[in-house]
Amino acid sequence: MATQTSSNSLKTSTYPHNHHQAIIPIKLVMIGAANAGKTSLVVRLVKDSFQPESLPTVGAMFLNKFFQFDGYTIKLEIWDTAGQEKFHSLAPMYFRGSKICLIVFDLSEKDSFVKAKLWAKEFKSHSTEPAIMALIGNKCDLPRATDALEIEEYIKGEGMYYFEASAKDNTNVNNIFQILADKVPPPSESTTSTNNNNGKNSVEVNGKTNKKKKCCG
Repeated sequence: MATQTSSNSLKTSTYPHNHHQAIIPIKLVMIGAANAGKTSLVVRLVKDSFQPESLPTVGAMFLNKFFQFDGYTIKLEIWDTAGQEKFHSLAPMYFRGSKICLIVFDLSEKDSFVKAKLWAKEFKSHSTEPAIMALIGNKCDLPRATDALEIEEYIKGEGMYYFEASAKDNTNVNNIFQILADKVPPPSESTTSTNNNNGKNSVEVNGKTNKKKKCCG
């Protein structure tokens, strides 16, 4: 198993085309109930494919996705976690160090939204640092069973981003991840770049933020 754009991004890719750009690794964890479509979203993002029938994720699946900006690249290290109850106790292990958390639920199943709220609560109680959090209503191609007002009230109360998507129809999938990558602070002038001292193409962000420049082309 393996696992449309924000204004500042130049391109997306499975691997970076410009190997001389600084690369910022960002851990992203996907959580939510079983059958919400987490794996389908990741497979659509990375492989641009959709399997109507797929086996449940066991433990977690890991894939990378690169988003190139003006002068640097965001490397999303995506951890797609299992939603089955028997793997629930393993989830906090994948929360540690996550800078982005996507809570996925099935718009056509009301109980899936209820479980998504429980997953979000658990992430907050076990996360080790502040994270960008977003709620994803997947399967927007199906008749919806979740009240839009209820979703709106919840995300306002929790301070989350909210997106709707369809892995099957490839609706809004790349856009979601690119927008979230765009929320990551860019490297500042005082960023330590191992590209300069160790010959590696990665950076450590010191917490400062500079305004991003919009890419051209």
